[in-house]
Amino acid sequence: DCGHAYGINTHGQIVGWMSDCPSVSDERATLFDPTGDGNNIDLGIPDDGRDWDSKAVSINAAGQIVGTTLWNWWVPGDPPPMMSYATLFDPSGGGEHVNLGALGGDWSEAYSVNNGGQIVGLASATYGSGGWGHRATLFDPTGEGNNINLGTLPGGGESQASSINDLGQIVGYADDASGNQHAALFDPSGTGNNVDLGMLPGAAWSWATSINNAGQIVGGS
Repeated sequence: DCGHAYGINTHGQIVGWMSDCPSVSDERATLFDPTGDGNNIDLGIPDDGRDWDSKAVSINAAGQIVGTTLWNWWVPGDPPPMMSYATLFDPSGGGEHVNLGALGGDWSEAYSVNNGGQIVGLASATYGSGGWGHRATLFDPTGEGNNINLGTLPGGGESQASSINDLGQIVGYADDASGNQHAALFDPSGTGNNVDLGMLPGAAWSWATSINNAGQIVGGS
């Protein structure tokens, strides 16, 4: 089997995904057995006959797991309601997942959950190729769809939220008016008072990947 571990909480619980090698097909979100004895939990996919994959990327101290469920291949028939969706996984592997929705579009991805259960990632507001693509999103963890569009920098088109700390501070990247990505600290209210974190001298792009509870931010430029 192939696999990747993406997230670990303070209790040593580890999440990621596993698949068959060498084809790397049928990727499944996984809660790993930290002893290495192989008693891993397959967090599953929707049971609707379509070819779905799933990936888990973050787990908080309460054992809440988030990631993405994505439609792998087109099959005849009606399309699914979403091509991929941010997911709050059932940690038991029983499949009672929560589809966190989008911003009116057909895809979303979750990247981080804090110890308060707040979830961030990105989501689309339009279906197909029309309009702008993804925006940094603070998801409604109930799945009722009251998601908050965190916006971008003035004049920018797209953005992504990569990490949220236990104080609710959110970082990622946002486009400026020229389409360049800038590391950003997002206004969690969604009113657009986002902070451009800048970049190294001479750089064209930057992005933030993680923020701790002291407000320290790391990423690249």
